[in-house]
Amino acid sequence: MFRGAHALAVAVLLQAQGIQIPQPRGFVNDFAEVIPAESEERLLRIITDVRGKSGGDIAVVTLPRLDGRSVEEVGLQVLRQWGVGSP
Repeated sequence: MFRGAHALAVAVLLQAQGIQIPQPRGFVNDFAEVIPAESEERLLRIITDVRGKSGGDIAVVTLPRLDGRSVEEVGLQVLRQWGVGSP
């Protein structure tokens, strides 16, 4: 699903900075447990449809906290760690 070597390097860097980003469980990763099951199923259908038509990657992630970091910073780190959008 997501690429390995690059993700491992970023994971080590994030852990050194004290940020704990869990490994992906799939395309919808509700680590904060805020997405209702019906919504999660709908998101997965949309992601599967987009992926099938365009080959593009989409990852939905919720986290319980950002440890003082901006949404953009953490989002970029998640994308890099998981290899979302990597060839």
